[in-house]
Amino acid sequence: MEIPPRTAHLVNPLTSIATTQSAGNPFLLGGRSSASSVGGSGAGFDESIALSQLLNSKSAVSIAVDLIVFDTGKIIGPDEGNTLTYLRGWVTAEREIASLLHTALNSGTTSQLIIEQLRQLLAQFDKDTIRGAYDQLARLTQIRHFLRLAASSADTLVLRNEIGRILSKPITTFHR
Repeated sequence: MEIPPRTAHLVNPLTSIATTQSAGNPFLLGGRSSASSVGGSGAGFDESIALSQLLNSKSAVSIAVDLIVFDTGKIIGPDEGNTLTYLRGWVTAEREIASLLHTALNSGTTSQLIIEQLRQLLAQFDKDTIRGAYDQLARLTQIRHFLRLAASSADTLVLRNEIGRILSKPITTFHR
């Protein structure tokens, strides 16, 4: 998840609430917010509001930051949650799968064959992923993402747009 400069976000394992700055509620910075799950599906709004209300009722809140990744790839934090391993897997899988699909689409592979190949890849990774393998979990998440895109439309425009977006981004190199 990227947090733009000069914006406020409440982030927890389920949701991210982007807020707007204005007078009023000090937590919601004006009470206007948009919430989405970390996976980006938009789910979790009710949970976000409940969490917001819980935090508003407290006189003090402690926040522990486990990991910060800047857009330069610089990393700060202890990473006790193994988020960096997950992020590396995510970024690697995103680019690898996008490249493979780009090649397949450009060679005339049908949408149905791409869907079948993604399902096979998903089954293989799902079978081989062991508990605590955060990079593999990230790969599974990316495969599911591309599978949903490929299956959601009869044409390949949505899939091609996502592939183009990913392949146009600079390669992220993480460093401490």
